[in-house]
Amino acid sequence: MEKPNLNIGIGREPEPLTTEDVVVIDVMAGEQKNKQNVVVGDKITLICEHPKAKKYLEISKVQYVKNKKIKEAGMWYQLDDEGFIPFTSALANLLRFYKVATPEEIKGKVLHTTKDDEGFLVIKAL
Repeated sequence: MEKPNLNIGIGREPEPLTTEDVVVIDVMAGEQKNKQNVVVGDKITLICEHPKAKKYLEISKVQYVKNKKIKEAGMWYQLDDEGFIPFTSALANLLRFYKVATPEEIKGKVLHTTKDDEGFLVIKAL
């Protein structure tokens, strides 16, 4: 095995991605853990193709309107008492905005993006 070259410096900071429409390539649900490594629930992650990104992006946050205010939240996968996605959840707001009934149906859709307070891309559903 070849030894790493220890005389290589730091590269340039990558250009931040712009808020452009993305295409959903896949939808994943995965366990999320807190800092104590305890599972706190399942979160939906959208695997998206961005026109200026070299790799697919994973986006798991959505910006939407709730009680006449703009809110950002993770797309948590939860079920109500009847076994459906809760009507007022961030995930349900995303699905209604893009006129689909299930997370699986969002595949192939073109979604709008915006940036959160930390500069990360989130799905815009407003």
